[in-house]
Amino acid sequence: MGKDIDACCETCLHANDVVVELDTPPLQVTRRLWLTVTRGGKITRELPLRHGTTRLGRGAACEIQLDDDALSRLQCTFEISDAGVTVTDNASLCGTYLDGHRVDHGVMREGSWVRVGNCYLRVVER
Repeated sequence: MGKDIDACCETCLHANDVVVELDTPPLQVTRRLWLTVTRGGKITRELPLRHGTTRLGRGAACEIQLDDDALSRLQCTFEISDAGVTVTDNASLCGTYLDGHRVDHGVMREGSWVRVGNCYLRVVER
């Protein structure tokens, strides 16, 4: 079901948009959330997330800016609420991948990971 999270891809993949439905329930927000950024198989950053909308990309308008030429200025948006965590692609050129599938919008589940550009992202509770 997609690439292993440690197998970092250095190029953009293009695929048909799909909706990923898993048997696991959506990630429930009960404690503080962090976004871990993995590149080349190593965690390079850990960033706190807050309830509401968090934009991710290369651009200055993003709350989370990553230095990755494969990203769009506004790559994707995370929405964090008491109901869970969603990720939405913002019409990026290279796409946003949830658990190995290109998505326009998806619900993150426990253990889910997102690939944008050359980075893998995981939301964890602490």
